[in-house]
Amino acid sequence: MGGSIRLGTVFGFEVRLDYSWFVVFAVLAWNLSRFVFPRDYQFDPATSWVLGISAALLLFASVLVHEISHGLVARRFGIEVTGITLFLFGGVAQIKGEPSSPKQEFLIAVVGPVVSLLLGCACIPLSWSLAALPAWRAAAALTNYVGFINLALAAFNMVPGFPLDGGRILRSFLWQVSGNLRRSTRWAANFGHVFAWLLIAAGVLLLVLNRDPGGLWLIFVGWFLNNAAEGAYQQVILRRALEGVPVSEVMTHDLPVIDADMPIPRFVDTYLLREDHTVYPISLAGEFVGVVTAADIRTLDRDLWSATSVGTLAHAPDETALIRADQNAWEAFSQMVESDAHRLLVMDQDRVHGVVCRESISSLLQRRIRLRLQLPRRRAPTG
Repeated sequence: MGGSIRLGTVFGFEVRLDYSWFVVFAVLAWNLSRFVFPRDYQFDPATSWVLGISAALLLFASVLVHEISHGLVARRFGIEVTGITLFLFGGVAQIKGEPSSPKQEFLIAVVGPVVSLLLGCACIPLSWSLAALPAWRAAAALTNYVGFINLALAAFNMVPGFPLDGGRILRSFLWQVSGNLRRSTRWAANFGHVFAWLLIAAGVLLLVLNRDPGGLWLIFVGWFLNNAAEGAYQQVILRRALEGVPVSEVMTHDLPVIDADMPIPRFVDTYLLREDHTVYPISLAGEFVGVVTAADIRTLDRDLWSATSVGTLAHAPDETALIRADQNAWEAFSQMVESDAHRLLVMDQDRVHGVVCRESISSLLQRRIRLRLQLPRRRAPTG
């Protein structure tokens, strides 16, 4: 993931910081240090800056705990969680796969706001106790802020607009009633659009009537949520269109397997200059020994080509560029997006089956759209 920095792992989840996090962290820390703590608590500048930076860090720690709770419940239901990313608007747990029932959807969604609510309810009474001790006044102010911000986080996420937690809770109820995941997602996404436009309208009013620059932030958040609602709905549609399609139906089967003893000049003339593949499997006596790409050839001095065989450059394929033949087109597409790859080598037990690319998946979707193929409804399980 090129736009983020890896921090480490928590409970087995990889935690990353998106570059946009640094922007909002700096703005938040500056606002708290220059205005909130000096104005509301009359702290001196040095104390205010310590508290402002600490409060901003604790806010994102709270967001991280919120997202970890989603990931732990999802994992409990056997749904893979690849990691957690903190970014401009908070955080997101990267959950691979949809819940298999409305109950799973509800429990995965509701745990986040519940955890934030518990953190808020724990911090605020603690801040009252600390405030009674003059020496702990700064700690009381910090704890009070963290408590109220967690309550606000819980309340905001309970707004019934997809893809917020409240929107997912709403989708779970609609899914239970209608038995149709796609339709339930569309309704929940519509609520998300309404809430987003209300935020944008509120931001415009703040700017026009009060000349409050905070209106810009509301407009920005509303714009983001509006796009996120539509994107989340489209992802559900895309997933349902591709999950039932095995990789074998969208891959190219005629990927040539190159003999390891083939000289480099012959390989270049016969394959690289005539075909459009970016990776070629190499075999020795019928056994797979690795792959070679055009980039591997470029790293070799041209004067050495005639004296070098293709097998000399063979290496194990990158794990992020591999997919099994028994996986589906949605898994292939998701993997290509995550690894920023355009093609995946389809392999199983050291046997190369072919290659799947984004273009072949896109062609499949276009054919379905042209033919208006109706996908089977995913109904809520009964009982």
